[in-house]
Amino acid sequence: MPPIKVVDQGTTSTTGNPSLDVSGIYVSGSFIFIEIYEQNVTGLAGTLSDGLNTWTKISTLSPNNDPSLGTVSTWYSFSGVATTDPIYTLNTSGVFCAASSFYALGVQSVSDPRDTAAGVTATGSGTTLLATSGTLVDVGGELMIGAVGWNGAATDTFIQDVNANNEGWQDPPGLLKNGNTEIAGAYTLRPGTTAPISYAPSISVSRPWCLTLCGFRPEYSPFRVFPPGPFSETASAPVSLTGINVPPGA
Repeated sequence: MPPIKVVDQGTTSTTGNPSLDVSGIYVSGSFIFIEIYEQNVTGLAGTLSDGLNTWTKISTLSPNNDPSLGTVSTWYSFSGVATTDPIYTLNTSGVFCAASSFYALGVQSVSDPRDTAAGVTATGSGTTLLATSGTLVDVGGELMIGAVGWNGAATDTFIQDVNANNEGWQDPPGLLKNGNTEIAGAYTLRPGTTAPISYAPSISVSRPWCLTLCGFRPEYSPFRVFPPGPFSETASAPVSLTGINVPPGA
């Protein structure tokens, strides 16, 4: 199976409306990821639907865990049918709302691909953001996604994580800055390892922030790691041939 391929669908926003059209061209059978920042004061996310696919919410966070600074939510759908644009219905109608989205090919589609053991969230305030995943369950090349929201200014600079481990973080999720509502992020692939991974981008000015780090299994991995148990993939014990008649010359 070829590596996972990620295709950016850009960013979009609205204000003064009850809903946001998360526009894009989403390929049938693909995995779709969406990050949304709603500038409400409830700490609650709205709903996401396209009438065709099942959408799962990964996280609902507020920068520095302060609901008055808005709500950042992350969502995904797998094995989707070709879809019209997903519609996000705001928790608080009329406030500013922004979204970033992409689709990916090669993510597991026969069952839910989310690696819940790898996923973590973090909130804080400052210039340096950090989240470290749990141990991954699949060494076949999981798709790791970091989604960032911060309460700042359009003049802020977002600095992507480029670390000594050369872990290959790159967008999408794409960058959108509007007033005090900023979203960004990155993804990377993790072939050949189940080791935890850190995502640590930074912002040019100290700001309240929140970060979701999540992982998704590839469509097929010949190196799939199974939990221990009676059906785990382990070496077989030697088989004794005592008492078995073996023909001469065999």
